[in-house]
Amino acid sequence: MKLSDLCILDEEKTAKLFANCPALESSTISRCNMNLHNVYAPKLKCFVYENNGYKSDGVSIIRLCAPNLTSLGFRSCLTHKLDYSALNINSPLVTAKITMGVEEDEEIEDSADEAYGDQSTEEKELYAQNMLNLLKALSTVKDLTLLRWLIKVVSEAPNLVDYQSLQLSSVQSVTLLPFLSKDCFRTITYLLSISPNLESLEVIINTSPFNDEPELYPFCDEINIDSPDTGDDWETGLSLPCMLHHLKVVEICNVEGRINELKFLEILLRNTMVLEKVVLYCYWESPGNMSRRMHTFCEKLISFPRASSSVSFMCF
Repeated sequence: MKLSDLCILDEEKTAKLFANCPALESSTISRCNMNLHNVYAPKLKCFVYENNGYKSDGVSIIRLCAPNLTSLGFRSCLTHKLDYSALNINSPLVTAKITMGVEEDEEIEDSADEAYGDQSTEEKELYAQNMLNLLKALSTVKDLTLLRWLIKVVSEAPNLVDYQSLQLSSVQSVTLLPFLSKDCFRTITYLLSISPNLESLEVIINTSPFNDEPELYPFCDEINIDSPDTGDDWETGLSLPCMLHHLKVVEICNVEGRINELKFLEILLRNTMVLEKVVLYCYWESPGNMSRRMHTFCEKLISFPRASSSVSFMCF
């Protein structure tokens, strides 16, 4: 069942709609203003909720009861004031893809960056808290994908992050699309620390829009022979010593040979007990002599101490 451009604010009508579809296995709700406060779908396996926002008198609480749900997709934007605190997913969830952007048209990256800057601190903090509530509801997921602005917003609201109550103990595979900022990589490191059974990590670095603003993102400059030490402030407050007991494979895409990438890998190498493989895919379209930069980058990388006795490195 696919619903698009609907407005159903009556809770009973929405509940009745799903109740009249007892065999429903897949549902996509797109660009709708619907009251999902009390939805029960006993056979629902795949649920996608994208670009939905509650405006004026709309209800903002989502309570979904789907005991057989295996695949979940959320796509929303910063202006949608959604409350995920009541989202209860007590099911054998296999995959979850969370795409939270600034604007509904996330393809226009420059526009999204400008729109993010226009948001107040209170709006960003509310958004970050809602994202954390959403992550808490995904405690049973095995394969998790988190994209761009979700990581950025959470990284810029560290006082809201209660990692002690946020545990992703069932996660075995994680795909992340972060920006290049140091705070984003710190947030990723925190996410790893609350995923003790993680086996596979894929990081697809978003190369825009920070490449042309090194003065604002000093840890995004390229690795040189004379590069200064990355500093210990990256690990201030982190409690990672050898906590990643199951992580075996790390893949990082769009590597440009930058300091923050190197520091992130240094932390991983020092805290992964059974790591077997690190695969780097270079962003060859970036300016400069990538061969020289990556050669220096890899030289520094393989010199780092490792918790695992056997790690192979591959660079493409």
